[in-house]
Amino acid sequence: GSPVPTQLCGISTSYALAALGSTDPLAISAGYAGEIFACEASAYDFDPCDCEQVSPPIASDETWVQRSTVTDPVHPLGSKSPSYGAARISATEACIVGAFGRIQRFEVDATDEVIDVATPYFLRLSDGSFFNETTGCVIGDGWVIMFTDDGGVSWTVPDLSWTPNDSPDGKGIDLSPSGDYGVGVGTGGFIAHSDDVGASWTRVTGSPVSVDLNAVASVPNSSTVFAVGSDGNVIKSTDNGETWASVTTTGSEDLFGVSFATTSVGYVVGEDAKAYRTTDGGTTWSNAPASGSSAEAFRDVQTWGDGTEAIIVGDNGGVYQRTVSAQRFTKVDLGSVAVSEHLQDVEVLNSGTNVRICGDNGVVLFRDSGTWTRVRSQTTERLHRHSFQSATHGFGIGQGTVVVEYD
Repeated sequence: GSPVPTQLCGISTSYALAALGSTDPLAISAGYAGEIFACEASAYDFDPCDCEQVSPPIASDETWVQRSTVTDPVHPLGSKSPSYGAARISATEACIVGAFGRIQRFEVDATDEVIDVATPYFLRLSDGSFFNETTGCVIGDGWVIMFTDDGGVSWTVPDLSWTPNDSPDGKGIDLSPSGDYGVGVGTGGFIAHSDDVGASWTRVTGSPVSVDLNAVASVPNSSTVFAVGSDGNVIKSTDNGETWASVTTTGSEDLFGVSFATTSVGYVVGEDAKAYRTTDGGTTWSNAPASGSSAEAFRDVQTWGDGTEAIIVGDNGGVYQRTVSAQRFTKVDLGSVAVSEHLQDVEVLNSGTNVRICGDNGVVLFRDSGTWTRVRSQTTERLHRHSFQSATHGFGIGQGTVVVEYD
């Protein structure tokens, strides 16, 4: 008696079942596209010793009725993540979990029977940035940007000047340390600008490139922003991200990371262990070799102070540092916390005293006053980005709508 709608591949699939009531039997089924069904009727009597397949008659009062799934807010792409598990809380309540961080609470006959208590979006996240401990944004599939002002407890899609769709991807996002502006970038030269710390966004017209843009970084204490992308492209804005122009490219490699210490001194990194440094705001670039690398991709870079020092992270657990004395990147010995996973992001705080690194399989590495430790992240998803407001508080943004908080 299930009224499950027909899909192109047949009827949709249910992955989980939970029996709730005893005196007033109630069962909950959850599955594809977040669909939830409830059956309030007498339970079937199955013989546990009978190994033959049975097809009991379905009484008129033993039908499954679809319950409301998450509709507020509606995901801009119109998709809902599948639910994989259901568990009884009480005779009238259940917990339902699923893909992309879905957690739902079901209570029969409540005003809102189904309530999402985690990020309710079928969305793969690529990057995130927090202005402070409560206000932040993440970007992902479909050029979708999500906003929180309560430290990630709840998320909404802010006012966007464009219509998200399911083909492009958002790649990078950055909220300026001053809170004056935010910039998001993505595939096809996509650029978006915010002048209210991420509460609303406007797509920038006249992007100087049509290639994929992979990362964006604000220059501290300035209105300058840099973004990098495919085929060695580097673009620059000097007005908080409202207008952009191309600067001298560094080569033909895809670039994945960018960091500037000042408006003049900065680094970009990319595939084939390529790293470049500029001291004139991107007008010219010089090769910044890394000894000990094996041509793996460099995923991110962070510089600080006057730009003399910097740290690179990349594939196969590679960490490389440029110091005042060495004037070149050398591989860091991580000792007992060495990993083989690809590392995706690095943040440096307090003039190099604290380093925060994240990567595949939920890997998180800390360096505090010269000592490296591995920190449990509570996830095995790839963590694309960290956003730390201090050495003791930050967020990790990962694949599958994962946002984890360190506190």
